[in-house]
Amino acid sequence: MISVVMITYNHEKYIEKAIESVLMQEGDFEFELLIGNDKSPDNTEKILEKYKDNKRIKIFNREKNLGATENIYDLYLKSKGDYIAILEGDDYWITKDKLQKQLEILEKNKDGILCYTNSIVVDENNNKFDGKTVGTMCITNLNSLLINAGRIPTGTILYKNLYKEKDKMEKVNKLLHSSEIISDLSLFAVLIKKGKFYKLNEYTGAYRYITDSKKSTSYSSRSTLYKEKELYKVYKGIAEYYEMKRLKKFFFVGRKEYRLLKEIKKTSERSEEYLVEERVFNNKLKKFIYILFSPLDNLFWSLNKKKYRK
Repeated sequence: MISVVMITYNHEKYIEKAIESVLMQEGDFEFELLIGNDKSPDNTEKILEKYKDNKRIKIFNREKNLGATENIYDLYLKSKGDYIAILEGDDYWITKDKLQKQLEILEKNKDGILCYTNSIVVDENNNKFDGKTVGTMCITNLNSLLINAGRIPTGTILYKNLYKEKDKMEKVNKLLHSSEIISDLSLFAVLIKKGKFYKLNEYTGAYRYITDSKKSTSYSSRSTLYKEKELYKVYKGIAEYYEMKRLKKFFFVGRKEYRLLKEIKKTSERSEEYLVEERVFNNKLKKFIYILFSPLDNLFWSLNKKKYRK
């Protein structure tokens, strides 16, 4: 059994294409499609009504807006499959055998926990203008993951369901809830500790890149400051999850802290929230130590790029 989880918000223009791309999947497996509609104010709920009698589809119309992370996490916990695939409501798959081929890779490679593929990138009108690819065919550790994570198309992944281990989930839960919108990097950080990521070297999905925040709540539509703030939270969560020692944690989190501080200083939004954060992150001693040793930190990540990015 494969569980496909799909979160949606204001996707009336795209949701049918996403659902139909799941229903077209063929292979030697059963699947369920779980859809979390995060109280969309548009016609998404009305469109989902068309699928209410399909026994393979379970629709959860939220009574209140949960946010992307909580919405998808709830679907994870409801998933009955041995494997989970992710597809957001404005993305879609482009091949009928995507799940079958990924399933075969994970069944063949017992040390594998996740399989990813290449993806095309489309605009609001399905015009292709780019692609998302990871050159490496196998990601084996945290450093390799962090160098390549931004290039993994989340809408293409299939991974082993870890949520059945409910008695071991306290630390995992904390990391997965570290950001209100970035759930994939936290998930990847948990999974890479448990197994390898293998690549199916084909284009199987389409990621929709929308930059208008009025039309979308996707990561691509958010401001640079917001992204840096949420990434900082995730990196802090990863450091705690991996129980990094003091010096390693200082530089691991400090890199994101320093970038966030620069973005806060650039913003014209001088709200009290940002002023408080600026005072917190602008600790002169920490800043001096980080800047003093940052060439070594930069060298470390530069060497990792050469080693792990292809």
